[in-house]
Amino acid sequence: MHAAEREEIILDAIRSKGFTTYRYLEANVEASPATIRRDLARLEKQEKIVRLHGGAKAVETDSKAAGSPRA
Repeated sequence: MHAAEREEIILDAIRSKGFTTYRYLEANVEASPATIRRDLARLEKQEKIVRLHGGAKAVETDSKAAGSPRA
């Protein structure tokens, strides 16, 4: 399985639940734990996810920080 395919599986898992664990990824991605960690590091560097102890979550967006006008 190529990196792009693994990353899509990771992002789909996070989109569906908002969070995914390393254990879930190890069971559902045909890759070693080290490869999964590298994939997560790459996705975090691209600001697509936030890595946490035991897994990763979706990047939170703050509508106020996105340039919404103040009242």
